[in-house]
Amino acid sequence: MKVKRIKEWINHWWNTDGKDLVDLLSELSGDGTFHKKLHTTDLINVYNFVKSCKVQIDRDSESFLLKEISGELAEQALATKNGVTPDELFDADGCFYAQYQDDFNRFYDRIEEQMNHLNFNQLNH
Repeated sequence: MKVKRIKEWINHWWNTDGKDLVDLLSELSGDGTFHKKLHTTDLINVYNFVKSCKVQIDRDSESFLLKEISGELAEQALATKNGVTPDELFDADGCFYAQYQDDFNRFYDRIEEQMNHLNFNQLNH
């Protein structure tokens, strides 16, 4: 599937079945258009996760996708909320600065929980 088609599908999905996730990301980031600014790789990861919920894949792959998506979305929401780039959240060793760690953990947990409760029954792909 071409990236443009994936973006179109994801944008449609965000406004229908993914509305609860959009609302959560908007709340966490403080930006109501946050989901429209996601990187293509994040859109593809969401697409792959949603697809995995419709077909049987092994639990390890599903868990990996969920963790990857939750971490990326939490990091981007945290950066947006604080008006910094994602790189500015980390020190030279690649660890979150102390002032960001608790918020990241909270964002991650809420996003992961929301992703686990999404309803994928209406998907057409």
